[in-house]
Amino acid sequence: MNAASPDESTVALCDELQTEEMVALDAIFPDGFQWTPAPAPLARRGFLAVDVVLPSSDLAVEVDQPVAKNLLSSATVQSLPPATVDFALPLDYPADSPARVSVRCSWLPEAALASLSEAATDAASAAGSDVALFEVHAAVAAALETFLAAASPLRVAPGALETIVHHDQNVRRAAFRSQQYTCLICLYPRFGKDAVALPGCGHLFCRACLHDFFVVLVDNGMPHQVRCPHPDCAPSARGAAAAGAPDAQEAELDAEAQLAAHPVTAAFLTDLIGAARTAKWTEQFLNRAYASDPSMLWCARVTCGGPARRATDGVYTRLATCLHCKYAFCAHCNRGWHGNAQGCAVRDQQGALKAYLDARADPDPAHREKRVLELLLRYGRATLDRLLQAYEDEQATLAWVRDNAAVCPRCATPVIKSDGCNHMSCATCGAHFCYICGTGLDGLANKYDHFTKVGSSCRGKLFEGLVIDEEANELAAVQIAFGEDW
Repeated sequence: MNAASPDESTVALCDELQTEEMVALDAIFPDGFQWTPAPAPLARRGFLAVDVVLPSSDLAVEVDQPVAKNLLSSATVQSLPPATVDFALPLDYPADSPARVSVRCSWLPEAALASLSEAATDAASAAGSDVALFEVHAAVAAALETFLAAASPLRVAPGALETIVHHDQNVRRAAFRSQQYTCLICLYPRFGKDAVALPGCGHLFCRACLHDFFVVLVDNGMPHQVRCPHPDCAPSARGAAAAGAPDAQEAELDAEAQLAAHPVTAAFLTDLIGAARTAKWTEQFLNRAYASDPSMLWCARVTCGGPARRATDGVYTRLATCLHCKYAFCAHCNRGWHGNAQGCAVRDQQGALKAYLDARADPDPAHREKRVLELLLRYGRATLDRLLQAYEDEQATLAWVRDNAAVCPRCATPVIKSDGCNHMSCATCGAHFCYICGTGLDGLANKYDHFTKVGSSCRGKLFEGLVIDEEANELAAVQIAFGEDW
Protein backbone atom coordinates (compact mmCIF):
# COMPACT_ATOMS: atom_id res chain seq x y z
CA MET A 1 0.00 0.00 0.00
CA ASN A 2 1.48 3.35 -1.07
CA ALA A 3 2.15 6.01 1.56
CA ALA A 4 -0.16 9.01 1.42
CA SER A 5 1.20 12.02 -0.43
CA PRO A 6 1.71 15.12 1.67
CA ASP A 7 -0.98 17.76 1.31
CA GLU A 8 -0.26 20.86 -0.75
CA SER A 9 -0.07 23.20 2.24
CA THR A 10 2.61 21.04 3.88
CA VAL A 11 4.57 20.87 0.61
CA ALA A 12 4.32 24.64 0.18
CA LEU A 13 5.52 25.26 3.76
CA CYS A 14 8.38 22.74 3.39
CA ASP A 15 9.40 24.25 0.06
CA GLU A 16 9.67 27.64 1.70
CA LEU A 17 11.75 26.23 4.56
CA GLN A 18 14.00 24.34 2.15
CA THR A 19 14.50 27.46 0.03
CA GLU A 20 15.58 29.43 3.09
CA GLU A 21 17.95 26.59 4.08
CA MET A 22 19.49 26.49 0.61
CA VAL A 23 20.10 30.26 0.66
CA ALA A 24 21.69 30.06 4.11
CA LEU A 25 23.94 27.13 3.22
CA ASP A 26 25.00 28.80 -0.02
CA ALA A 27 26.06 31.86 1.96
CA ILE A 28 27.90 29.81 4.60
CA PHE A 29 29.61 27.38 2.20
CA PRO A 30 29.98 29.24 -1.11
CA ASP A 31 32.59 26.83 -2.52
CA GLY A 32 31.38 23.58 -0.97
CA PHE A 33 27.62 23.46 -1.48
CA GLN A 34 25.46 22.63 -4.48
CA TRP A 35 21.87 21.52 -5.04
CA THR A 36 19.45 20.79 -7.89
CA PRO A 37 15.67 20.18 -8.09
CA ALA A 38 14.66 16.52 -7.90
CA PRO A 39 11.59 14.63 -9.18
CA ALA A 40 8.86 13.56 -6.72
CA PRO A 41 8.75 12.24 -4.11
CA LEU A 42 11.90 14.36 -3.61
CA ALA A 43 12.12 18.11 -3.80
CA ARG A 44 15.89 18.72 -3.93
CA ARG A 45 19.16 16.78 -3.92
CA GLY A 46 22.75 17.92 -3.66
CA PHE A 47 25.97 17.74 -1.68
CA LEU A 48 27.74 19.59 1.11
CA ALA A 49 31.58 19.51 1.44
CA VAL A 50 33.01 19.10 4.96
CA ASP A 51 36.52 20.55 5.26
CA VAL A 52 38.89 18.55 7.43
CA VAL A 53 40.55 20.20 10.44
CA LEU A 54 43.88 18.53 11.24
CA PRO A 55 44.87 17.92 14.88
CA SER A 56 48.25 19.62 14.17
CA SER A 57 49.87 21.62 11.39
CA ASP A 58 51.52 18.52 9.92
CA LEU A 59 49.94 15.10 9.62
CA ALA A 60 51.89 11.92 8.89
CA VAL A 61 50.17 9.61 6.39
CA GLU A 62 51.23 6.04 5.59
CA VAL A 63 49.92 3.29 3.36
CA ASP A 64 48.35 0.37 5.19
CA GLN A 65 50.04 -2.34 3.12
CA PRO A 66 53.42 -2.98 1.41
CA VAL A 67 53.93 -1.23 -1.93
CA ALA A 68 56.50 -1.39 -4.72
CA LYS A 69 59.73 0.56 -4.21
CA ASN A 70 58.84 3.03 -6.96
CA LEU A 71 55.51 3.93 -5.30
CA LEU A 72 54.90 6.46 -2.55
CA SER A 73 54.59 4.81 0.88
CA SER A 74 54.39 7.80 3.25
CA ALA A 75 54.05 11.58 3.28
CA THR A 76 53.57 14.54 5.61
CA VAL A 77 50.70 16.82 4.64
CA GLN A 78 49.05 19.99 5.90
CA SER A 79 45.58 19.35 4.50
CA LEU A 80 43.25 16.50 3.55
CA PRO A 81 40.58 16.26 0.85
CA PRO A 82 37.14 17.16 2.25
CA ALA A 83 34.46 14.61 3.03
CA THR A 84 31.16 15.01 1.15
CA VAL A 85 27.63 14.78 2.57
CA ASP A 86 25.15 13.76 -0.13
CA PHE A 87 21.57 14.74 0.68
CA ALA A 88 18.10 14.15 -0.76
CA LEU A 89 15.19 16.20 0.62
CA PRO A 90 11.65 14.74 0.46
CA LEU A 91 8.74 17.06 -0.44
CA ASP A 92 7.59 17.09 3.20
CA TYR A 93 11.09 17.74 4.68
CA PRO A 94 11.52 19.03 7.37
CA ALA A 95 7.88 18.96 8.60
CA ASP A 96 7.16 15.26 8.40
CA SER A 97 10.24 13.48 6.93
CA PRO A 98 13.97 13.73 7.77
CA ALA A 99 16.64 14.49 5.20
CA ARG A 100 18.17 11.41 3.58
CA VAL A 101 21.98 11.72 3.99
CA SER A 102 25.11 9.67 3.30
CA VAL A 103 28.83 10.42 3.48
CA ARG A 104 31.54 9.67 0.95
CA CYS A 105 35.31 10.27 1.30
CA SER A 106 38.11 9.04 -0.99
CA TRP A 107 40.69 8.42 1.73
CA LEU A 108 38.74 7.24 4.79
CA PRO A 109 38.84 3.54 5.72
CA GLU A 110 35.48 1.78 5.27
CA ALA A 111 34.83 1.45 9.02
CA ALA A 112 35.45 5.17 9.60
CA LEU A 113 33.29 6.07 6.62
CA ALA A 114 30.40 3.95 7.97
CA SER A 115 30.75 5.69 11.34
CA LEU A 116 30.53 9.13 9.69
CA SER A 117 27.42 8.12 7.70
CA GLU A 118 25.80 6.92 10.94
CA ALA A 119 26.63 10.25 12.64
CA ALA A 120 25.09 12.15 9.71
CA THR A 121 21.89 10.05 9.80
CA ASP A 122 21.56 10.48 13.55
CA ALA A 123 21.94 14.26 13.23
CA ALA A 124 19.28 14.39 10.50
CA SER A 125 16.84 12.38 12.60
CA ALA A 126 17.53 14.40 15.75
CA ALA A 127 16.56 17.66 14.02
CA GLY A 128 12.87 16.72 14.12
CA SER A 129 10.82 19.27 12.20
CA ASP A 130 13.73 21.73 11.90
CA VAL A 131 16.07 22.03 8.94
CA ALA A 132 19.01 19.68 9.55
CA LEU A 133 21.75 20.04 6.93
CA PHE A 134 23.88 22.48 8.91
CA GLU A 135 23.63 20.16 11.95
CA VAL A 136 24.53 17.19 9.74
CA HIS A 137 27.60 19.11 8.50
CA ALA A 138 28.64 19.88 12.08
CA ALA A 139 28.18 16.26 13.18
CA VAL A 140 30.30 14.91 10.33
CA ALA A 141 33.01 17.53 10.99
CA ALA A 142 33.10 16.56 14.69
CA ALA A 143 33.28 12.85 13.87
CA LEU A 144 36.16 13.51 11.45
CA GLU A 145 38.04 15.53 14.05
CA THR A 146 37.62 12.75 16.62
CA PHE A 147 38.82 10.11 14.17
CA LEU A 148 41.95 12.08 13.16
CA ALA A 149 42.87 12.85 16.76
CA ALA A 150 43.23 9.10 17.37
CA ALA A 151 44.92 8.34 14.03
CA SER A 152 48.67 8.92 14.41
CA PRO A 153 49.81 8.29 11.76
CA LEU A 154 46.84 8.17 9.43
CA ARG A 155 46.88 4.84 7.59
CA VAL A 156 45.23 4.73 4.16
CA ALA A 157 45.14 2.63 1.01
CA PRO A 158 47.99 3.18 -1.55
CA GLY A 159 45.70 4.91 -4.06
CA ALA A 160 44.30 7.17 -1.36
CA LEU A 161 47.79 8.40 -0.44
CA GLU A 162 48.36 9.65 -3.98
CA THR A 163 45.02 11.51 -3.83
CA ILE A 164 45.92 13.09 -0.49
CA VAL A 165 49.36 14.28 -1.64
CA HIS A 166 47.93 15.73 -4.86
CA HIS A 167 45.25 17.61 -2.90
CA ASP A 168 47.78 18.94 -0.39
CA GLN A 169 50.01 20.23 -3.19
CA ASN A 170 47.09 22.02 -4.83
CA VAL A 171 46.09 23.64 -1.53
CA ARG A 172 49.63 24.83 -0.84
CA ARG A 173 49.95 26.13 -4.39
CA ALA A 174 46.71 28.09 -4.10
CA ALA A 175 47.78 29.58 -0.76
CA PHE A 176 51.18 30.43 -2.17
CA ARG A 177 49.74 32.26 -5.17
CA SER A 178 47.70 34.57 -2.93
CA GLN A 179 50.51 35.44 -0.49
CA GLN A 180 53.01 38.28 -0.78
CA TYR A 181 56.78 37.94 -0.42
CA THR A 182 59.90 40.02 -1.10
CA CYS A 183 62.21 38.84 -3.88
CA LEU A 184 65.82 38.91 -2.62
CA ILE A 185 67.13 39.62 -6.11
CA CYS A 186 65.11 42.73 -7.03
CA LEU A 187 63.88 43.48 -3.44
CA TYR A 188 60.32 44.22 -4.63
CA PRO A 189 57.17 42.77 -2.97
CA ARG A 190 55.46 40.21 -5.23
CA PHE A 191 52.50 37.84 -5.15
CA GLY A 192 53.11 34.11 -5.25
CA LYS A 193 51.55 33.82 -8.71
CA ASP A 194 54.57 35.76 -10.07
CA ALA A 195 57.13 33.71 -8.13
CA VAL A 196 58.94 30.42 -8.20
CA ALA A 197 60.07 28.38 -5.21
CA LEU A 198 63.32 26.49 -5.58
CA PRO A 199 63.01 22.74 -5.00
CA GLY A 200 64.44 21.51 -1.74
CA CYS A 201 64.93 24.77 0.16
CA GLY A 202 61.69 26.45 -1.01
CA HIS A 203 63.16 29.98 -1.15
CA LEU A 204 61.07 32.36 -3.26
CA PHE A 205 62.20 34.63 -6.09
CA CYS A 206 60.57 36.47 -8.97
CA ARG A 207 60.30 34.18 -11.96
CA ALA A 208 61.79 36.90 -14.15
CA CYS A 209 64.69 37.58 -11.75
CA LEU A 210 65.61 33.90 -11.28
CA HIS A 211 65.26 33.28 -15.02
CA ASP A 212 67.73 36.05 -15.87
CA PHE A 213 70.10 34.96 -13.08
CA PHE A 214 70.28 31.35 -14.24
CA VAL A 215 70.50 32.31 -17.93
CA VAL A 216 73.60 34.43 -17.23
CA LEU A 217 75.23 31.56 -15.32
CA VAL A 218 74.54 29.00 -18.04
CA ASP A 219 75.56 31.28 -20.90
CA ASN A 220 78.83 32.07 -19.13
CA GLY A 221 79.68 28.44 -18.38
CA MET A 222 79.26 28.43 -14.58
CA PRO A 223 77.13 25.30 -14.00
CA HIS A 224 78.00 24.77 -10.32
CA GLN A 225 76.74 28.24 -9.45
CA VAL A 226 73.23 27.35 -10.63
CA ARG A 227 71.98 27.11 -7.05
CA CYS A 228 69.65 28.97 -4.75
CA PRO A 229 71.00 32.55 -4.46
CA HIS A 230 69.48 33.04 -0.99
CA PRO A 231 72.27 34.07 1.44
CA ASP A 232 71.11 31.55 4.06
CA CYS A 233 70.85 28.60 1.69
CA ALA A 234 73.68 26.04 2.09
CA PRO A 235 76.50 28.59 2.43
CA SER A 236 79.26 25.97 2.32
CA ALA A 237 77.91 24.54 -0.91
CA ARG A 238 77.47 28.01 -2.43
CA GLY A 239 81.06 28.86 -1.43
CA ALA A 240 82.38 25.81 -3.23
CA ALA A 241 80.27 26.67 -6.24
CA ALA A 242 81.66 30.19 -6.29
CA ALA A 243 85.10 28.70 -6.71
CA GLY A 244 83.80 26.72 -9.67
CA ALA A 245 84.19 23.33 -7.96
CA PRO A 246 81.81 20.77 -6.44
CA ASP A 247 81.52 20.65 -2.67
CA ALA A 248 83.06 17.91 -0.52
CA GLN A 249 79.91 15.78 -0.56
CA GLU A 250 79.65 15.98 -4.35
CA ALA A 251 83.34 15.08 -4.75
CA GLU A 252 82.57 11.61 -3.37
CA LEU A 253 79.98 10.97 -6.11
CA ASP A 254 80.47 10.28 -9.79
CA ALA A 255 79.23 12.83 -12.33
CA GLU A 256 75.82 11.26 -12.90
CA ALA A 257 75.19 10.92 -9.16
CA GLN A 258 76.22 14.55 -8.63
CA LEU A 259 73.70 15.63 -11.27
CA ALA A 260 70.95 13.49 -9.75
CA ALA A 261 71.67 14.92 -6.27
CA HIS A 262 71.79 18.54 -7.44
CA PRO A 263 69.19 20.63 -5.56
CA VAL A 264 68.06 22.39 -8.75
CA THR A 265 66.44 19.68 -10.84
CA ALA A 266 66.46 19.49 -14.63
CA ALA A 267 62.64 19.56 -14.66
CA PHE A 268 62.64 22.82 -12.67
CA LEU A 269 65.24 24.39 -14.97
CA THR A 270 63.38 23.30 -18.10
CA ASP A 271 60.24 25.06 -16.86
CA LEU A 272 62.26 28.18 -15.96
CA ILE A 273 64.86 28.65 -18.72
CA GLY A 274 63.76 26.20 -21.43
CA ALA A 275 64.90 22.78 -22.65
CA ALA A 276 67.82 24.04 -24.79
CA ARG A 277 69.57 25.91 -21.97
CA THR A 278 68.84 23.09 -19.53
CA ALA A 279 70.57 20.65 -21.90
CA LYS A 280 73.50 23.08 -22.14
CA TRP A 281 73.68 23.32 -18.34
CA THR A 282 73.56 19.53 -18.00
CA GLU A 283 76.45 19.15 -20.46
CA GLN A 284 78.48 21.84 -18.66
CA PHE A 285 77.82 20.27 -15.26
CA LEU A 286 78.80 16.77 -16.36
CA ASN A 287 81.92 17.95 -18.22
CA ARG A 288 83.08 19.91 -15.15
CA ALA A 289 82.44 16.88 -12.95
CA TYR A 290 84.22 14.58 -15.41
CA ALA A 291 87.25 16.89 -15.51
CA SER A 292 87.62 16.69 -11.72
CA ASP A 293 87.20 12.90 -11.61
CA PRO A 294 90.56 11.02 -11.80
CA SER A 295 88.81 7.98 -13.27
CA MET A 296 87.45 9.95 -16.25
CA LEU A 297 89.08 10.46 -19.66
CA TRP A 298 87.81 11.62 -23.05
CA CYS A 299 87.02 9.16 -25.81
CA ALA A 300 89.95 8.49 -28.15
CA ARG A 301 87.66 8.51 -31.19
CA VAL A 302 87.88 11.86 -32.96
CA THR A 303 84.25 11.55 -34.08
CA CYS A 304 83.05 11.11 -30.48
CA GLY A 305 85.15 12.82 -27.81
CA GLY A 306 82.66 11.85 -25.11
CA PRO A 307 83.49 11.04 -21.48
CA ALA A 308 85.10 7.68 -20.80
CA ARG A 309 85.60 5.93 -17.48
CA ARG A 310 88.48 3.69 -16.43
CA ALA A 311 89.24 1.65 -13.32
CA THR A 312 91.48 3.36 -10.78
CA ASP A 313 92.85 0.12 -9.30
CA GLY A 314 93.22 -3.53 -10.19
CA VAL A 315 94.74 -5.09 -13.31
CA TYR A 316 92.61 -3.15 -15.80
CA THR A 317 93.69 0.39 -14.95
CA ARG A 318 94.61 0.92 -18.60
CA LEU A 319 91.16 -0.05 -19.93
CA ALA A 320 88.83 2.89 -20.59
CA THR A 321 85.29 2.68 -22.00
CA CYS A 322 83.44 5.61 -23.56
CA LEU A 323 80.09 6.27 -21.92
CA HIS A 324 78.63 7.50 -25.22
CA CYS A 325 79.87 5.21 -28.02
CA LYS A 326 81.10 2.32 -25.78
CA TYR A 327 84.51 2.34 -27.51
CA ALA A 328 87.10 0.44 -25.42
CA PHE A 329 90.62 1.83 -25.64
CA CYS A 330 93.91 2.02 -23.79
CA ALA A 331 94.03 4.98 -21.42
CA HIS A 332 97.78 5.38 -21.97
CA CYS A 333 98.27 5.22 -25.74
CA ASN A 334 94.64 5.86 -26.91
CA ARG A 335 94.76 2.87 -29.26
CA GLY A 336 91.97 0.31 -29.30
CA TRP A 337 92.16 -1.95 -26.26
CA HIS A 338 95.15 -4.26 -26.77
CA GLY A 339 95.06 -6.14 -23.47
CA ASN A 340 97.51 -6.18 -20.61
CA ALA A 341 99.91 -8.65 -22.23
CA GLN A 342 100.92 -6.18 -24.94
CA GLY A 343 102.65 -2.94 -24.06
CA CYS A 344 101.64 0.42 -25.49
CA ALA A 345 103.20 1.72 -28.69
CA VAL A 346 105.81 4.28 -27.65
CA ARG A 347 105.16 7.41 -29.68
CA ASP A 348 107.36 9.62 -27.52
CA GLN A 349 110.40 7.47 -26.82
CA GLN A 350 112.34 10.32 -25.24
CA GLY A 351 109.44 11.13 -22.93
CA ALA A 352 108.95 7.48 -21.94
CA LEU A 353 112.67 7.03 -21.31
CA LYS A 354 112.88 10.23 -19.23
CA ALA A 355 109.89 9.14 -17.14
CA TYR A 356 111.52 5.74 -16.59
CA LEU A 357 114.86 7.25 -15.58
CA ASP A 358 113.16 9.75 -13.25
CA ALA A 359 111.15 6.96 -11.64
CA ARG A 360 114.27 4.82 -11.08
CA ALA A 361 115.98 7.82 -9.49
CA ASP A 362 113.14 8.59 -7.05
CA PRO A 363 114.65 8.67 -3.53
CA ASP A 364 111.45 7.36 -1.89
CA PRO A 365 111.49 3.53 -2.24
CA ALA A 366 107.70 3.11 -2.02
CA HIS A 367 107.03 5.93 -4.47
CA ARG A 368 109.81 4.69 -6.77
CA GLU A 369 108.35 1.19 -6.87
CA LYS A 370 104.88 2.53 -7.67
CA ARG A 371 106.13 4.82 -10.48
CA VAL A 372 108.28 2.10 -12.04
CA LEU A 373 105.40 -0.41 -11.87
CA GLU A 374 103.03 2.02 -13.62
CA LEU A 375 105.51 2.48 -16.47
CA LEU A 376 106.14 -1.27 -16.74
CA LEU A 377 102.40 -1.89 -16.97
CA ARG A 378 102.05 0.84 -19.58
CA TYR A 379 104.94 0.08 -21.94
CA GLY A 380 106.14 -3.39 -20.95
CA ARG A 381 109.50 -4.33 -19.42
CA ALA A 382 111.04 -5.41 -22.73
CA THR A 383 110.26 -2.05 -24.36
CA LEU A 384 111.67 -0.02 -21.48
CA ASP A 385 114.78 -2.23 -21.22
CA ARG A 386 115.38 -1.74 -24.95
CA LEU A 387 115.04 2.03 -24.65
CA LEU A 388 117.30 2.05 -21.61
CA GLN A 389 119.99 -0.05 -23.35
CA ALA A 390 119.92 2.21 -26.40
CA TYR A 391 120.22 5.24 -24.14
CA GLU A 392 123.19 3.76 -22.24
CA ASP A 393 124.91 2.81 -25.53
CA GLU A 394 124.40 6.30 -26.83
CA GLN A 395 125.79 7.86 -23.67
CA ALA A 396 128.87 5.61 -23.86
CA THR A 397 129.41 6.63 -27.49
CA LEU A 398 129.08 10.31 -26.66
CA ALA A 399 131.55 9.92 -23.80
CA TRP A 400 134.09 8.23 -26.08
CA VAL A 401 133.63 10.93 -28.73
CA ARG A 402 133.97 13.62 -26.08
CA ASP A 403 137.24 12.08 -24.88
CA ASN A 404 138.76 11.22 -28.28
CA ALA A 405 137.42 13.59 -30.94
CA ALA A 406 138.55 17.07 -31.96
CA VAL A 407 135.92 19.76 -32.44
CA CYS A 408 135.67 21.92 -35.57
CA PRO A 409 136.30 25.54 -34.47
CA ARG A 410 133.66 26.82 -36.90
CA CYS A 411 130.66 24.46 -36.57
CA ALA A 412 131.64 22.41 -33.48
CA THR A 413 131.22 19.10 -35.31
CA PRO A 414 133.17 16.30 -33.59
CA VAL A 415 135.91 14.92 -35.87
CA ILE A 416 137.68 11.58 -35.48
CA LYS A 417 140.88 11.16 -37.47
CA SER A 418 141.44 7.64 -38.70
CA ASP A 419 144.57 8.29 -40.77
CA GLY A 420 146.71 11.01 -42.28
CA CYS A 421 148.31 14.19 -40.99
CA ASN A 422 147.02 16.58 -38.33
CA HIS A 423 145.86 19.18 -40.84
CA MET A 424 142.11 18.58 -40.88
CA SER A 425 139.35 19.73 -43.23
CA CYS A 426 135.82 19.60 -41.72
CA ALA A 427 133.45 17.49 -43.82
CA THR A 428 130.47 19.56 -42.57
CA CYS A 429 131.53 23.16 -43.16
CA GLY A 430 134.92 22.83 -44.95
CA ALA A 431 136.95 24.68 -42.29
CA HIS A 432 140.69 23.91 -41.94
CA PHE A 433 142.06 23.36 -38.45
CA CYS A 434 144.76 21.61 -36.45
CA TYR A 435 143.71 18.25 -35.04
CA ILE A 436 146.15 18.56 -32.13
CA CYS A 437 145.24 21.99 -30.69
CA GLY A 438 142.02 22.80 -32.57
CA THR A 439 143.35 26.11 -33.98
CA GLY A 440 141.61 27.27 -37.16
CA LEU A 441 143.89 27.51 -40.21
CA ASP A 442 141.62 29.37 -42.63
CA GLY A 443 143.48 32.63 -42.00
CA LEU A 444 146.85 31.23 -43.21
CA ALA A 445 147.89 31.47 -46.84
CA ASN A 446 149.80 28.24 -46.35
CA LYS A 447 147.88 26.05 -43.95
CA TYR A 448 151.08 24.14 -43.10
CA ASP A 449 152.82 27.23 -41.68
CA HIS A 450 151.10 26.27 -38.40
CA PHE A 451 153.30 23.18 -38.31
CA THR A 452 156.58 24.85 -39.45
CA LYS A 453 156.73 28.38 -38.07
CA VAL A 454 159.00 29.05 -35.16
CA GLY A 455 156.94 29.67 -32.02
CA SER A 456 153.96 27.53 -33.07
CA SER A 457 152.93 25.05 -30.41
CA CYS A 458 152.43 22.42 -33.09
CA ARG A 459 155.71 23.03 -34.99
CA GLY A 460 157.00 19.73 -36.30
CA LYS A 461 153.82 17.86 -35.28
CA LEU A 462 152.15 17.52 -38.66
CA PHE A 463 152.43 13.74 -38.47
CA GLU A 464 152.59 13.33 -34.73
CA GLY A 465 151.11 10.05 -33.67
CA LEU A 466 151.55 8.37 -37.02
CA VAL A 467 154.20 6.07 -38.48
CA ILE A 468 155.18 7.78 -41.75
CA ASP A 469 156.62 5.69 -44.60
CA GLU A 470 159.34 7.12 -46.81
CA GLU A 471 157.09 7.93 -49.73
CA ALA A 472 154.69 9.89 -47.52
CA ASN A 473 157.64 11.67 -45.91
CA GLU A 474 158.96 12.82 -49.29
CA LEU A 475 155.48 14.02 -50.32
CA ALA A 476 155.13 16.01 -47.12
CA ALA A 477 158.51 17.66 -47.62
CA VAL A 478 157.52 18.76 -51.12
CA GLN A 479 154.17 20.15 -49.80
CA ILE A 480 155.93 22.12 -47.11
CA ALA A 481 158.45 23.50 -49.56
CA PHE A 482 156.17 24.41 -52.45
CA GLY A 483 152.71 24.78 -50.83
CA GLU A 484 149.71 22.50 -50.33
CA ASP A 485 148.42 22.95 -53.91
CA TRP A 486 151.56 21.49 -55.49
